[in-house]
Amino acid sequence: PWQIYSNYPNTERRRNFNASLKASYHLPGATLTSVTGFQRFTIDYPDRYDFDFTAQNLISGEGSTPQRNWTQELRVTSDPS
Repeated sequence: PWQIYSNYPNTERRRNFNASLKASYHLPGATLTSVTGFQRFTIDYPDRYDFDFTAQNLISGEGSTPQRNWTQELRVTSDPS
């Protein structure tokens, strides 16, 4: 009884890449630790995409949404006495 038809065959392609690096340096009485992270994420809409998911042609489009993120953490930990 309830059927909704979209205007376009929604197709998307996702690509995701993640990497992290941890390095520690021992100091007199403490340890310095660095943690670095990187993420690259992309969603491609190679064909027309029906963003409103209704039978009406309200919102549609095509394109790409690339994102890149860097994170950095520095940590100093004292050695146990």
